[in-house]
This record gives sequence, C-alpha cells and structure tokens, in this order.
Amino acid sequence: MIYIVTSLMINVKLEEYKSMSTVKQKILRYGLSQIMIPFFAFIMTYIPDLAWLFFILYFVIFMSISVIIGRRMYTGRVGDREAILSGKRVFTVSSKEVQQLIMKDRYLMEDLKAQASPLLYMFLTLIVIWIIFLYLLPLIRDVTPEYSLLRFLAYVGLYELLFGVSYVNRLIMMVRGKTQTALMVLNEYVVTEKGIIGGKGITLKFPIKVKNITVNEDRRFVELEIETGGFMGATTSTKLRLYSRKARALYEYLKSKVKLVSKGG
Repeated sequence: MIYIVTSLMINVKLEEYKSMSTVKQKILRYGLSQIMIPFFAFIMTYIPDLAWLFFILYFVIFMSISVIIGRRMYTGRVGDREAILSGKRVFTVSSKEVQQLIMKDRYLMEDLKAQASPLLYMFLTLIVIWIIFLYLLPLIRDVTPEYSLLRFLAYVGLYELLFGVSYVNRLIMMVRGKTQTALMVLNEYVVTEKGIIGGKGITLKFPIKVKNITVNEDRRFVELEIETGGFMGATTSTKLRLYSRKARALYEYLKSKVKLVSKGG
C-alpha cells in the first residue's frame, strides 16, 4: 500500500521535472511503476517478513528524490543566486510589507479554497485504493498457497488493479479538464536586473517562462503562472504571487522579463 501511495506522490514530482523530454517523463512515470510492481509482488510472496523493510526503504528513497526534484524547480542552478544578486536591485519587498498586504487581501482564502478540487480527486482515489487493498489482500492470502507462483501473480494483479484505478482517475481528470494550480506566495523577495530571489531558496533567473502574467492593483500583487507538468493527466501549474505596494510598476517591469509559453510548451 505504501508503494502505491508513494508512486502517486512521486509521479507528481516526476511530471514537474520539465527539463526532461516527454518520452523520458512517460518512461519514469509508467515504466517505474511497471518495474516495481513485480518486484514488490515477489517480496510479498517469497520474503513477506521483510516486506515492511522494503516498503520503508522505497518510501524514504523516492520521497527524498521528490524533494530534490521539487527544489530544483525553483532553486535554479548552482551560481544563479549569486548571478542574480550581482545585478542592480529594482524592487525589494520585505516580509513585513507582504504580511500587511496579505492581511488586507479579503479574497486570499477564496483563492486557497479553489486549489482544493484537484486535491480532493487525489484524496478520493487514495480512499478507493485503500478499500480495494484492504479487501483483496486478505482474500489473496486465504485462497493462494504460501510461497507460490499463484500468490505472486495474484499480488501482481492486485498492484496492477490499484495502478489502473489511479490511471482511470487520471483520464477522468483529463476529460474534465481539471487543472491543479498551486498558489505560492513569496513572503519576501528581491527583484534585480537578472532575476528574482525569494525566501526558502526560490531562485528565478530572467527570462522566466510563464503561461501568463497578471496584475491586481486593488489587491496589490503580481502573479506569474508557471507550468510545472501534470498530475493524473491534468495540467499542473504554480501561481507565484508577489505582493507589492507598487504592483503596477512591478508588473510593467516583469512583463519584459518573462517569456510567454503556450500550454505544454
């Protein structure tokens, strides 16, 4: 079960790694699962006493990979931070200013609630997978001999079924056009002639590839929508929000520093 849940989570990060080609993404997303399914079926069948250890190792290793991949999306390459900070500072926004503007933003909670729909699909999928797993696992143990090829094939079938459930949900979200959009608010940031430096290691070097750039002068922020891949077949993007008392001026400056790309481009 840990394998299936972790696979769903790692697939999100693998799809976000946009420097890879589409073919490589598909190999990582589907090939990895198809390789690991018979591996864990073998462990569950022939050395079940050690199955928990392999599941934990799998979880730790691939969650570590997901964290590394996730950080690379926004931390840039080694030396980017120094290169950006070497440029002339154009805007500097402190955490105090950001917090003051957030407190005045009456619609922020509505923006956060809008992100819940795709996450709900993921949560419901995990519930279905959990129910199937809890029902079929003891059934397999009851009707198949221990350490047998039949039990091994039954476990393979179980994991393929769980993988199929997640894949069907992915197709449903694709048909419905569901978009998973994460809102990321920079608590503080510096904009120089060469890029943007934010808290938690955020490093974005100009030109920044974005799907869209917008400004909301009433709520005092600029948003950069950055496509980061897909989850369960839906387009995934991050809205990077930069609060500023000079939102219009920031927008006009960043317009010339971004490169608009089409969906999936």
